[in-house]
Amino acid sequence: MNTPLTILLADDDPADQQAFRWAVEDCGENVDLRIVSDGDTALRYLFRKDIYQDAERYPQPAAIVIDLNMPKVSGFAILNSLRLSPELNAVPVVVMSNSTRPSDKIQTRGLGAREFCLKPNSPAEYQEVVFFVIGLAKHYLMQTAKAS
Repeated sequence: MNTPLTILLADDDPADQQAFRWAVEDCGENVDLRIVSDGDTALRYLFRKDIYQDAERYPQPAAIVIDLNMPKVSGFAILNSLRLSPELNAVPVVVMSNSTRPSDKIQTRGLGAREFCLKPNSPAEYQEVVFFVIGLAKHYLMQTAKAS
């Protein structure tokens, strides 16, 4: 059996969480989608703090999708923390936001995000994002396997 691709979605909007989940379920790939609702929980998951210390129960994601505007800790702060972490700075991050400000896109790319996309408006658009993220995750896993 193939090991699932773990993807972490950090988004505080339940509708976006559900739409992303449905797109993952419909993609035909073996994906272990983990969802957190705020930036603080995302950082605790990623840095194995508190209840997230068990790597078997909470595997490191092969890709991360984050919203910029979340409670407690922003997407910008998550990106900065990931950029400074030798263990996590290579994990691909996609920012999915409602922001249309060019400065947000520039800043997130400067902090290491692989892509900045507007939040999808349809199931088909969510599927496009999911397939893109899965492609990044597979590439990341291939690169880390080669480096081992």
